[in-house]
Order: sequence, then C-alpha cells, then structure tokens
Amino acid sequence: MDMTVTGIGSVVVAELRAAGYQESTIGQYARTIKVLARFAAGRGSDYSPELGAEFASMTVSPRTGRFSAQRRMDYGGPRPAHARLAELDAAWEAEMARRGLAAATREAYGRVARGFLVFLEGV
Repeated sequence: MDMTVTGIGSVVVAELRAAGYQESTIGQYARTIKVLARFAAGRGSDYSPELGAEFASMTVSPRTGRFSAQRRMDYGGPRPAHARLAELDAAWEAEMARRGLAAATREAYGRVARGFLVFLEGV
C-alpha cells in the first residue's frame, strides 16, 4: 500500500465520496491533506504516527485543546525544498526552541523565516 500522505489522502477522499459525504466536507479534508503533504515533504513523504502528531500539534489550540482553523491556516505556508535551506530551517527551529520561546512565538517567527528561505529558493 502507498504510505505517502498523498497516497493515503487519495484513499480517504475516495472513501468519503463513497460514503456520500458532501463535496464541501470532502474539499476541507482534501485541503488539509494537501497542507499535511507539504509538511511531510520536508521530512520524507511517508506518513507516520509521529508525523501526524507533530502536524496535529500545529493545528490544535494549546489553550482549548481543540482544532483551530486559524492555526492550520497560519501553519500552511511553504517550506524550503533545497536540502541546504531545509537544514537551515531545521537549525533555526532548534535554536528558537533552545532559547525557550513560546510555541506560538516560534511558529510565528518560523513562518517568516521559512517564507524568506522559500523566497531565496526562487531567486
């Protein structure tokens, strides 16, 4: 079986359609799967429970413990694909964690830093 996020996602979408879910619901799942696939691309494309937990932690409000559409939308930015820039991104994240910054602050700074790295890839 195809264990990539995209492969599993296509099965999920097909099963939702077969079960008669509305297209609006299927579209929401498809968008989330697309964001998860982008997230997984920087870490290898196969799905794992650890990958899912990391992604979920970025889409769940630490205050309420519930899914947050705003956090998912905030997270959904691109990540650098080039190996050296991806390493730089990982080093940035590690340094921000080492400094003890709050998770929301690390995410906000990380989005800006990743956005700049992705911009540099396109130059």
